[in-house]
Amino acid sequence: MIQTAGPAPPPPADLMAELRAFISGANIVQKSSRRGALDASLARTALSLLRTLPAAREAVLEYFCTLFDEAVSKHITQLEVSSEENFL
Repeated sequence: MIQTAGPAPPPPADLMAELRAFISGANIVQKSSRRGALDASLARTALSLLRTLPAAREAVLEYFCTLFDEAVSKHITQLEVSSEENFL
């Protein structure tokens, strides 16, 4: 039985386009006041790069770290506000 590692990698031109889109989107997220704002298409691009371009691993994981950090911060803030409202 022949096993495949997954879908075939995208052509080099598509891979470069994905890489450029990710770099552009990640730079905007890092520079904006809405740091870590979720852009679903950028997250999909990041996942695709994680699978197909090992050299992009560090940048993609740093981007996801930013997203998760922002999500946890928002959640903690919501919990604090909720507990303060319940206390009053």
